[in-house]
Amino acid sequence: MNSIIRWILMLSVCVLTLSLFAQTSDFPVLKGPYLGQKPPGMTPEILAPGIVSTNAGEFGSTFTPDGREFYFAISGAPFTVIAFMKLVDQGWTRPEIAPFSGKYGDWDLNFSPDGKKLYFTSNRSFSGKGPCMDNSNLWVVEKTKTGWSTPKSLGAPINTDGSDNYPSSTDDGTLYFFHNDKGENDSDIYFSRLSGDTYGEPVRLGGAINSIYAEWDPFIAPDESYLLFCSVNRPDGYGDSDLYISFRREDGTWTDAVNMGEKINTSKREICPSITADGKFLLFTSARKITDKSFCKRQANYHEMINELTRPGNGESDIYWVDARVIDQFRPGIRQDGRDVRPFPVLKGSYLGQEPPGMTPEIFATGIVSKGFRDNGITFTPDGKEVYFGLNGVSYGVILCMKEENSRWTSPQVASFSGRYYDGEPNLSPDGNKLFFCSYRPVDGIDKPLRYADLWVTERTKKGWGEPVHLGPVINSEKWDVFPSLSNAGNLYFASYRSENWDIYTSTTVTGNYTKPEKLGDAINSAFDDFDAYIDPDEEYMIFCSSRPSDGYGRSDLYISFRNEDGTWTHAINMGEQINSSRSELCPTVTADGKYIFFYSERNLLDTFSDSPITYEEKMNIVNNPGNGKGDIFWVDAKVIDLLRPNGSN
Repeated sequence: MNSIIRWILMLSVCVLTLSLFAQTSDFPVLKGPYLGQKPPGMTPEILAPGIVSTNAGEFGSTFTPDGREFYFAISGAPFTVIAFMKLVDQGWTRPEIAPFSGKYGDWDLNFSPDGKKLYFTSNRSFSGKGPCMDNSNLWVVEKTKTGWSTPKSLGAPINTDGSDNYPSSTDDGTLYFFHNDKGENDSDIYFSRLSGDTYGEPVRLGGAINSIYAEWDPFIAPDESYLLFCSVNRPDGYGDSDLYISFRREDGTWTDAVNMGEKINTSKREICPSITADGKFLLFTSARKITDKSFCKRQANYHEMINELTRPGNGESDIYWVDARVIDQFRPGIRQDGRDVRPFPVLKGSYLGQEPPGMTPEIFATGIVSKGFRDNGITFTPDGKEVYFGLNGVSYGVILCMKEENSRWTSPQVASFSGRYYDGEPNLSPDGNKLFFCSYRPVDGIDKPLRYADLWVTERTKKGWGEPVHLGPVINSEKWDVFPSLSNAGNLYFASYRSENWDIYTSTTVTGNYTKPEKLGDAINSAFDDFDAYIDPDEEYMIFCSSRPSDGYGRSDLYISFRNEDGTWTHAINMGEQINSSRSELCPTVTADGKYIFFYSERNLLDTFSDSPITYEEKMNIVNNPGNGKGDIFWVDAKVIDLLRPNGSN
């Protein structure tokens, strides 16, 4: 009898322990099909927000035919990985990195109709060791008794020296995928028939599917009756890339692909379609934003901005699902045309109390100014007691401010003049009494934002900053005018797209009025885009950005030019690989004391492959921190300028 009582007590303790653990777990209990989510209707909804779809940029997803496993890709630094969830007795497990993923970039995944194979795209080396490949190839893993086999390249003739992506297979093993070898805008869809264990030579689909535009991400119905795919910038499109559908005729030809309409597509990017094995739901990826307003009727709040950026629907890309019956309307004969609540740290001293950098750029104020949320454009007052910087949010951009008060820096707050419309790229005048910026805010009190950004200025008053003033039609054009920078003499330098190309202009002042801007000469401007010019207060040198490819390292690099004694400029030179990366460098400024260069960079500070698989938690930690490739503010010792001075310049 005592042993029975003891056994009952032990069992009760175990049950209580498990109950307490379940209550304290931060992962919800998810039971039932499709991650325990309420099925959507005919309007797309985010799939499992906060669980699968987060702020990290998830894309491409697929369920096993029995619906008990779910796989999806997570983009961002250090590289894209494939994660998965399983339905067990206790419910769906929290996401983990798939056992075959986590060392290289893996994405674009689809199960074979029988669920025994998982095809995916990867830049992994064929040996599984060392650096990743420069191109992407198609791979497959097969179900085993213990999990998944070692990934196997599909080899030739499927894989080529170009990039091959998004594999999708039919019941008979025919493989559909897209291929490009000239960049993403030159992609077409191919298929290859399987004979035994050998794939035949890939065949490019005809004009009903492929066009002069790029075609990506084909999902083929298991019976090959229809094809879903995305295409870029077609005239009938709604945005960057849209989902299209085509149906196979009895003679094997395809109907002309049709856009799936505004219920599915948006002004953003829609990619990675797939259909669940039971045919009930269409899954796809969208970069649409939950809120897509270009201005706010009241001033924005810093915490609201951060909350928008740290949740699904922030424009990074999320996984959506919708009732698959949306397909029926297109069939031939049927178709009708979070808040961050952590305490703010104590920051004392110059430059937010940060340790000064050396001759190698470092992220500035990690987790304070640079949070991995496209922070860009920064300017300090001459006394160093105020700093202003831009933050591009989900809906619009704002200018933030921090001040040194009572020997301590305040937390970031939206500047008094910002927060209703897109404002960005702030630059203070050398005396600190004016702050120039670009904005889409309306002119003359009209409550509709401008189509293109213009230049504005606000002046310091006894009570703070005054009402922003539009710089007028002499400076502003009918296209974009951005990144204003002022010299001691009052000369204004800025970038403009007025000539269908980004160029740098300057305007002098005469009796307080700006003169007609003049485009700088060939020493500065090139046949490529030149923009974001910071002018030294004494106009001795200029640092700017350019997309010129001849000596560039990435999409846009920082260049420098020095002024000669006769007023001309030296031929601009690239600031080198210590400053520039393979990504974009933008928005350069130099502090008033001449000590530091600040700039924006989208460089990824992490490796592009890992010797050992990373975990889901490690992946999410990287995605949500600076250095993730989304854009941060960097600083470096301004002595790098001296190393670039030519002989005979000032």
